Amino acid sequence: MFLGGVRTLGYCRIGQRKEALIDTKRLLGRLALWAFLLIVGPAVLASEGREIEYEKINRLLSTVSQSKSPLIQSEIKLEILSDEISYDDVKVSIVNGNQMLQQIPVDVITGTIELPVFEDDTAKQIALKLNQDKDALVVNLNAGIKPPSSTMMPYKDLFTVIEDFNQFVKKMAGAMSFFAPKTSALKFQFDQPATIEIPANTKTHRYDTDSDQAIEIKISSSPMTENPTVVFSIIPASIEPIK
Repeated sequence: MFLGGVRTLGYCRIGQRKEALIDTKRLLGRLALWAFLLIVGPAVLASEGREIEYEKINRLLSTVSQSKSPLIQSEIKLEILSDEISYDDVKVSIVNGNQMLQQIPVDVITGTIELPVFEDDTAKQIALKLNQDKDALVVNLNAGIKPPSSTMMPYKDLFTVIEDFNQFVKKMAGAMSFFAPKTSALKFQFDQPATIEIPANTKTHRYDTDSDQAIEIKISSSPMTENPTVVFSIIPASIEPIK
């Protein structure tokens, strides 16, 4: 799945009947590459709006925050389903029972919010409270890989995405991660013919786009140690971990 040019690792819509914490059609697609589907239970409804168990949200946020690659990012966005409300009408807070712990600002233009990461024990006791019901508002959680901001990037920063991705799958899928083969390569998708060059000792490895304007490169232990600079002829449109 692409969201604003970002390849998503995990996607969760909270507040409706069926909510997949990971987009399995994308992530498990090839050879049932990710043979797991985490179902988040229906949001707990309150008399006004509802509360969502924070543990489900915290798991994704914590995993992304532990990523080593600068290309891993997360976004939490509110999606309005009703024509009768706007973001100005939405109130979000973190609560523990009847006690409000923190008010969460809502960007009235984009609908994005920023949520803190808690210790696991704390996350199990608290909830995210919304003042709108599930038919009017849902919370979308996305974790993804953004393209590099420059045509040059250290090899280790780039290919650490693979390690982060495998760790993401392991933590989010739990026991079901047994069915998901580890990824060991990156697929770089371009909008036009392009090249990638990686210097190694006295030789520079050059990769050219295929007929689909893509380049696939397997991770190698030597460059991870030597950490050469990867040079793109143009910035890739997206990066995707593959087997």
